[in-house]
Amino acid sequence: MPLSSIVQEDVLLLKVDTEGYEINVFAGAMELLTKYKVHNVVVEVKRFNDPDKRELLRSLASSGLKYIYNYMEDYGAEVPADQVYNIKPRITDVTDIVMNRRDSEHVCCEDFWLRREPLDL
Repeated sequence: MPLSSIVQEDVLLLKVDTEGYEINVFAGAMELLTKYKVHNVVVEVKRFNDPDKRELLRSLASSGLKYIYNYMEDYGAEVPADQVYNIKPRITDVTDIVMNRRDSEHVCCEDFWLRREPLDL
């Protein structure tokens, strides 16, 4: 069932974590992205440096989500679970790398935050 048949209104945040099936999910969400205003998309993109995954990010940007950031959180996972802490997330603007097809430049992680408005970094 396409996401567009379930959600039929503006969306503040769309979170997608489908372990490699991002292209399929967004194929069923393109009507939602073009017909309604989706303000933020947070997506985990497996194999994000593959050309088809880069093209997915570009197609999301063309739907109005034109600011693309890498989002990385460090939870101190190398320590025992009872001592885990959350360090301030690192957010990196990768819009230029993705949109200008600089595919030879790798982005740092698989978590992307796409927005209609730029962040004040």
